[in-house]
Amino acid sequence: MPGRLLLALPLALLLACGGGSHPSPPPRAARIVYTPPTSGTYQLLLNTEKSTATHLVLDLMGPTGTAGRGVAFHLVAPPGQMTWAKVDSKDAELTQSPTFGVVAGSVLKAKATSGDLQVGAFLTWAFTPSVTFDRTVSLATVALDLVPETAPGAATLRSTSGSAVMLPATLGADPVPITITAGTVTLQ
Repeated sequence: MPGRLLLALPLALLLACGGGSHPSPPPRAARIVYTPPTSGTYQLLLNTEKSTATHLVLDLMGPTGTAGRGVAFHLVAPPGQMTWAKVDSKDAELTQSPTFGVVAGSVLKAKATSGDLQVGAFLTWAFTPSVTFDRTVSLATVALDLVPETAPGAATLRSTSGSAVMLPATLGADPVPITITAGTVTLQ
């Protein structure tokens, strides 16, 4: 009888602990890595001053010397991996515009729906002079936050084809279609 008891004891301990080994949890991404585009006239570039490991801030930069009165565009990001966020937590909108959003007579609006972000930054007053673009000042700034519990891997960030325009300097002129080039996003 004592021999049977000694054999049953390890089996009872094994069952009490839930059996053998526990599976390890799946890997989770801890940061967003952005590689800027190497071509394109209008580019989304990394804002290193405002970005953190889980808060990606991107500046829309236009061609130096072009004069305009605003931009409008539509970006898409994978909603299960990243979510659109305010650039700074105290911002009223999901976008900033050092070029168009800091003068009287400007309109700055953004709307996020799932993975889609629509942005408009414009000068609206006729007497407000147009702005000459400069590659050192962002036309619009947007941000994405890493969704918790996201698996590592590639994430696609893109501009919706045909949805981006620039308002030229001449009042009443038709909007000019532009192509926005995004870089590569990797969740690590």
